[in-house]
Amino acid sequence: AAMLRGEPATARAAADAALAIDPADPAALAISAELAAQIDGQPVVARILAERAVAADPQRIGSLQVLADVLAEREADSEAMAVLDRALALDPENAALHARRASVLLRQDRFS
Repeated sequence: AAMLRGEPATARAAADAALAIDPADPAALAISAELAAQIDGQPVVARILAERAVAADPQRIGSLQVLADVLAEREADSEAMAVLDRALALDPENAALHARRASVLLRQDRFS
């Protein structure tokens, strides 16, 4: 929530506190991945953290969304699409996932 309010320092402190308690906490890993990608400009670190978040809880939609976003930002479109398809298999009514998928397809200039 702190990221949404434009408080990355607060979000980072909360994620760090959570990871100090549980280094495999998928929500904290996903937030850390978002911070690495959006604030720190560290896409490689972001990907590693997002992949750890998904590994910690493979069915957590939020972690899958973050991983897909990190991959899409790096223009790893086929990988991003695979993650989005996996997330949509878990939650086919998730409008945000469909929108992310459309965005990747639009950048690829194709629709399926």
